[in-house]
Amino acid sequence: MQRILSRMGVCFSIFLSALLLSACGGGGGGGGGGVAVPVASTSSFSMVTIFANQINNGYTKNFAVTGTEVIGGVTYNVTGSGSMTVSPAVNTVFEGQAALQNTSTVNGNVTVNGVSAPIADTSQSYSSSSYVPLGQSNGEYWVVQGIATIPSTVSVGDTAVIGTYSRYTDSSKAAVLGIAQVSYVVEPDTATTAIVNLTLQEYDGANVLELTDQTRWRIDTLGNVTWISETATGSDFNYVFN
Repeated sequence: MQRILSRMGVCFSIFLSALLLSACGGGGGGGGGGVAVPVASTSSFSMVTIFANQINNGYTKNFAVTGTEVIGGVTYNVTGSGSMTVSPAVNTVFEGQAALQNTSTVNGNVTVNGVSAPIADTSQSYSSSSYVPLGQSNGEYWVVQGIATIPSTVSVGDTAVIGTYSRYTDSSKAAVLGIAQVSYVVEPDTATTAIVNLTLQEYDGANVLELTDQTRWRIDTLGNVTWISETATGSDFNYVFN
């Protein structure tokens, strides 16, 4: 669980640095209780505006968590709740270059097999002055290989790899742990909104997949962002945050 809390900050800073900034809810469709059919918007959505707003301003988000975890060969249910606060960006230096730093702080409580325990984690994310991801300090030390690719605009149907991180144990970079790759696909939602489905996959030094973290956001043509959910899956756990 602690590892997943650290990765929550990774996904937010890589793509939007945002969780729930307004009330979650259907982005279209009238009342009546029916299930809305996704609509493929023909609009373009400005990624530059979204990144700039969220990295510069920060936010606070409350969340609930459910799922399962395998301990000693036995599968236990996991429930809990908490909050995540991301500070507005401050100027700093990362890997020898000027950078913007956001600090993510997570606090809460989880219950596994009837036993409750507090959760707490702090991580840092680093972006360039043009809001392109540079790296992370999240219990590990991550550095983007080359230059991450953030499109200026996206449309429904777009999909791409944003970038690949080298994973190290710490900032000395003496021990390599593997890589982490981030990709996205833009999915239909309403005539004026779209769903961005962001996937983070972590691989060990032998290129074996260890963790898949999938996060979904609703974006609109004004640059607003609404976090919908996050699912983290590994060989011995499955967590859903919403």
